[in-house]
Amino acid sequence: MVSVTLGDSKEEYHLLLDSAASNTWVMGDGCKSEACGTHNTFGSGDSSTLKTDSTSFSITYGTGSVSGTLGTDTLHISSLTPTLTLGLATNVTSEFNAYPMDGILGLGLGPSTSSLTSFLDALSSQNIPRVFGIHLSRSSTTSSSSNSADGELNLGAPNPARYDSNLTYTPTVPNSAGFWEISLEDAGAYTSSSSSSSSSSSSPSLKLAGRTAILDTGTSFLLAPAADASALHSLIPNAAPASSGGETYTVPCDSSTVLWLQIGGMRWNISTADYVGKAVSGGMCASNIIARQTFGDKQWLIGDVFLKNVYAVFDREEGRVGFG
Repeated sequence: MVSVTLGDSKEEYHLLLDSAASNTWVMGDGCKSEACGTHNTFGSGDSSTLKTDSTSFSITYGTGSVSGTLGTDTLHISSLTPTLTLGLATNVTSEFNAYPMDGILGLGLGPSTSSLTSFLDALSSQNIPRVFGIHLSRSSTTSSSSNSADGELNLGAPNPARYDSNLTYTPTVPNSAGFWEISLEDAGAYTSSSSSSSSSSSSPSLKLAGRTAILDTGTSFLLAPAADASALHSLIPNAAPASSGGETYTVPCDSSTVLWLQIGGMRWNISTADYVGKAVSGGMCASNIIARQTFGDKQWLIGDVFLKNVYAVFDREEGRVGFG
């Protein structure tokens, strides 16, 4: 999440950074849904500069949906102050009861419409390039020694201090949904007998063809069509379906198998700290890789399980994504 203020309100709003959504919204002060009662809401009583509009909006996500009307005001994010037409949600489904954010900041590729402003377009209006870099920190509850509350969003340009050497770029795949979608060339694993070097050819791979990856900072997991998810788990010793015909798998809590995705000719690791989830029983943990076809049968939805392992740069100006 990122902290912002709106208009001349002094209230701080926590917005989920969502690269798979192009619309921005906050919970409105007219919201009667249960979730709004436990979050900060925004309305005319909070900012004298807010201009409201009776035009309606409605957004459905993979889990949950919101609807309401529109409002236009200044969004204060760090030192930047773009003007944004955003949604003021008056109906929020029960899924948001468990979510800590007050709304969503849409970082998707979708352009501004007649109703809602694209955040990236709003940056452009302030002469800021439509580029953002993001580093996601790991939860302090994981076993990784690299835990620290050092997550960072960079607007307008990447932060070279966050990555080694040069970024490796790959072009985006055109789509009508505003997704940051790129080619996924292969996936595989490094076992205890294979090197974890990006140039290693001895590690087993899935020999994928024709796959793409939708990059989603707003998704905790990695979701792949069932056959691909099954094949990927087969590379992890003792991994098994959690239930017959289900979407979930278990993996050994002490797994040492490092997974990798090949993008832009490079292999990018997925650490055990990220794909090994909560303990289940008998030394087994839930896998954070889910067997679910979210869109097409060759599309993977790649969330924070992968993105915590790289510094990612989303460049709308050049139509590309870079990893370091």
